[in-house]
Formats: sequence, structure tokens, C-alpha cells
Amino acid sequence: MSEQKEVANADEVEEIQPLEDEGFNENVSEDIQEEEPVTATEPEKVEFNDAQQAEVNKIAAAKAFEAREQKRRADGLEAQLNELQRVADQKTRPDVSAVPDQYDDDYAAQLQARDEQLIAQARFDANQSAVLQQQEQAAQRQQQEQMNELNTKAEAYRVNAVKQVKIDFTWRI
Repeated sequence: MSEQKEVANADEVEEIQPLEDEGFNENVSEDIQEEEPVTATEPEKVEFNDAQQAEVNKIAAAKAFEAREQKRRADGLEAQLNELQRVADQKTRPDVSAVPDQYDDDYAAQLQARDEQLIAQARFDANQSAVLQQQEQAAQRQQQEQMNELNTKAEAYRVNAVKQVKIDFTWRI
């Protein structure tokens, strides 16, 4: 090997001189004090031309619009759910009268009224079931969105860590 090595960035180092055997230890301590600390070079800024910047701006605007639309939709669905809950809370389950006595004079009318009460009770139960199902679905959607957001952030963190530290994570999130 030669005593002088070529340096990739000649601006950083002016000249490397060969070391001499005599007085080596004395010169080293002086050289260390005189040298400036080595700093990491900053990555180059990427500059886009006008057409590329317009495309980036267009994509960013589309993503922002989509996020606002999803937020509006979620707010609307939440308001609708709250209204349904309020209406459902106001209603109470209809009572069903006992089976009428078959010897009563108006037995047919009482039986018809009881059948209508049973139908009303079944409708109420179906509506309550639907409201509960909607609430559960809304909660599941919200949990799924939170998990997706968390996974996206974790993946972005992993990718950034790999880029910065040059570590290859073998596990996946």
C-alpha cells in the first residue's frame, strides 16, 4: 500500500503527508489538537422542477381532500348514530297483554289487538338489534382505522430506522 491514499472528497482534506518515524508520538498529539472535528455531511436537498412540484402538490392536495371527506363522512355517520340512539332511548318496548279469555264477547278483537302488540314488540326488538349492530360496526371500524394508522406509523418508523441506522429488522409489525 502507498503511504498516501486518495480521498474521495478532496475538498475536505487538503493533503496527506507520509509519516516519519522519528518524533511520531509528539506530532500525533499536536495533530489531534489542531484537527477540526469530523462532521457528517448533510444529505443533498432534492429540488423538483415546476412540473414535478406541481404533481407533488396535486397528489398532496388529493390526499388532504380525501382525508377531509372521510372525516366529514365519519362525523355525519356519528351524528346519525347519535340521533338513532336518542330516538331508540325514548322508545320503550311495547307491552303485550295476556291471552284473552276465549269466552269473552270481544275475543276476536282482543286477540287481534294482542297480535298487533306482538308485531310492534318484534319490530322494536329488531330496531334495537339493528342499532346495537350499527354501534358495534362503528366501534369496529374505528378500531380498525386506529390499528391501520398505528401500523402505517410503525412501518414508516421501521423504514426510516432502516434508512438511518442501516439495520435490517427481520420481524414485521
